[in-house]
Amino acid sequence: MREDVGEVRVMSSPGLDAASVALPAGIDLEDRAARMNEFWDKLVEFQHRDVLVVALAVGEEL
Repeated sequence: MREDVGEVRVMSSPGLDAASVALPAGIDLEDRAARMNEFWDKLVEFQHRDVLVVALAVGEEL
């Protein structure tokens, strides 16, 4: 089962749940912060489970 909440996505299956957020480089700081806050709110739903957070950055290095 997959639930889309704007750019925050939550996926559920027996024994494994996941939340992800997309933070494109071109969005403003307020939108970026709002997406991250929504992502962390979703992670709170997993508070009684083990959680692994992985961050990926894609693009050119400055």
